[in-house]
Amino acid sequence: MKAVFLDYATMGGGLDVDPLHSVVDELIVHDVTADDEVAQRIRDADAVLTNKIRLTPDLIATAPALKFIGLTATGTDNIDLEAARKHGIAVANVAGGSNRALAEYAVACALTLLRRIAWADREIRSGNYKAVRARMIADSLQGIDGLTVGVVGLGNIGRAVAEAFERMGCEL
Repeated sequence: MKAVFLDYATMGGGLDVDPLHSVVDELIVHDVTADDEVAQRIRDADAVLTNKIRLTPDLIATAPALKFIGLTATGTDNIDLEAARKHGIAVANVAGGSNRALAEYAVACALTLLRRIAWADREIRSGNYKAVRARMIADSLQGIDGLTVGVVGLGNIGRAVAEAFERMGCEL
């Protein structure tokens, strides 16, 4: 079985590909693949690994041996799933790989708004520290603990966001 990793450099060098050698006969790792190189590189591959490369119906059709597309990301938007299905190609991603990071980002955004961090930063950088301090004290800004938060959608990411807010003491 021949596997090709099209864009290893997008992983930041932190992905160990050595274990893949135990499941494939040949592993070719490309740091970067230009759009005009994709068809040639996947032409005789049984498996393709990618993070960011778009695999269109035309590209998928150029790889008759292809049986598996592995995405090293959470999304599948760069793969034409219908074309993969039509050609009998299995597609897998790293489902849930960023749930915690997205939940932390949601909490950080809420805290930024609640504590007026962006406004305060801008004003302080403009030399208005005393006015900002006085306004923050006068407004007696509330913390996040005890606030009621609504989460729209309770899929994997939504549940992670809800749990993050609960850990911060919020009611849902």
